[in-house]
Amino acid sequence: MKVFVFVIEGIVINHHKSSISTSRAKRSDEALVNVYYYWNKMYLYSRREYFKESELVIFDNLIKQWAKSFIKLFKEYSLSELRLPKLHNWCYHIIKTIREYGAINGFTTETYEFLHKEAVKIPYRSSNKRDPTDQMIKSVYRKGIIKYLLQRTNVNRRKQKTLMNSLLGTFNLQDFDAFFNNYRSNNSLAREALTALEYFLESLNEFLDLCEGLTDNETINISWYSYANISSSGNYIRAKSLYYNEPSFSDVSISMSEKESEDYNTAESVLMLINVKIIEKDLSFDLALVQWYDFCNSRQLYKYDCPWLKIINTYNFVPIESIIELVQVVQRAERQNEYFVNTFMF
Repeated sequence: MKVFVFVIEGIVINHHKSSISTSRAKRSDEALVNVYYYWNKMYLYSRREYFKESELVIFDNLIKQWAKSFIKLFKEYSLSELRLPKLHNWCYHIIKTIREYGAINGFTTETYEFLHKEAVKIPYRSSNKRDPTDQMIKSVYRKGIIKYLLQRTNVNRRKQKTLMNSLLGTFNLQDFDAFFNNYRSNNSLAREALTALEYFLESLNEFLDLCEGLTDNETINISWYSYANISSSGNYIRAKSLYYNEPSFSDVSISMSEKESEDYNTAESVLMLINVKIIEKDLSFDLALVQWYDFCNSRQLYKYDCPWLKIINTYNFVPIESIIELVQVVQRAERQNEYFVNTFMF
């Protein structure tokens, strides 16, 4: 549901039957996309912990907006004409329930089938059938403890500094060509890694030009890593040609200046992670080589409430400390160089 709005856009237009007119296909395509778009907006709103009365009015309007589009689109395909208990409850009783009992919890927002499988079937099948009730309770209890410990671990991790890990190699900057020629002859590199090598020296020189007091005679050692920990969020960012036999290069959000960050944070694709040590100056930098995204249309910055982007041929090294978090960038279906930052991740 989180990415469907990007996946299905244009699918009816591009694959409709010849008996259906193009204008009708466009209307159907728009209606289908809107069902998922309205659902994501409504579901995100439902996960709030507290509701003011004005927010309940907004939530009620979002429910009605989604339900109207959902019923209009799918009613003719349902034998019961979508007379579904859960749909009825969601449309007519959820707002009243929130007013009376407070914000809805996981038992309401998650499907009952999933909860039954997670809390009953899996714990039961993972053990023998002796004293099943006692074993199910213990299994669910252990799972709750593990979740709590993971939350505490994440909180403590945010206090740590950036951690670079999985060393791929070290070299002196003067030996850049020799090191990577040898590395490429013995290892397979993804397209993103090859692009990083192409812009490595130019981008690093631009970064070092910002450092005062450096000369051309400095001894610069480079350590190349495949992933790093973001201290602010606890996420791991990767720049690796083979991660479970697939290339893995993270998309991230980088903080802008204080004024700009009120509107948005930039999105970038990480191509390489390095540590730079300048021996004579006793300086050390943890850096990420990134390729930038820019808005696809200067007149329409957002589509479906998501930044609408294109990737551009601009490359820079940025301090890893400036990276806020991982983001999910989804390519627009059947379009070249059009992407969305998925803000519906929940």
